[in-house]
Amino acid sequence: MKDYLRLAFIMLLCAALLCACAEGGNGNSEASSVAESSEGSVAESVESSESTAEAEAVLNIAVATPQQISDSENYEHFYDSDAIEQRWIIVIETDTDVNDFCVVALDESEMLKVTDTRFTLDTLRADKPLIIHTYINDVTLNRGIAYTAKDGTVRYFGIYCSMYDGSVSLKEIHPVEAE
Repeated sequence: MKDYLRLAFIMLLCAALLCACAEGGNGNSEASSVAESSEGSVAESVESSESTAEAEAVLNIAVATPQQISDSENYEHFYDSDAIEQRWIIVIETDTDVNDFCVVALDESEMLKVTDTRFTLDTLRADKPLIIHTYINDVTLNRGIAYTAKDGTVRYFGIYCSMYDGSVSLKEIHPVEAE
């Protein structure tokens, strides 16, 4: 009888774990507007947690809709030459203009480093978001964005994708510059 109870208890624990995983998606149950270095869901906001006189830009990332993709008048577009297979089409929006914005190639084979600047904008404007057609690896980090913050520091964010639910997210990263 004890063996049956143990088996039932183990099955109950497994069922509870499966339910928790299914509800949590990628394991993150926090809201999608989060402070600087966290991952999120389909549309994620990233902002600085510092309280300064001038608020830091809020970046939003999501999978682009067909309407956004076809709208070349109201969106900037970047077509990554490496995006031959497993192409992701994402949109990056900001609530305020962001200076020295760029899309970067990353390599994390030994240590996380920026290997190439793929695309640059003097200013990513709040009224003209960016559509990026690129290849995002779901195993290793290979693409990111960077911009110059109001305090003059360059902030880097990795672009992560989930093959589980099709979402994209940003996470603040601290790569080294390639030589």
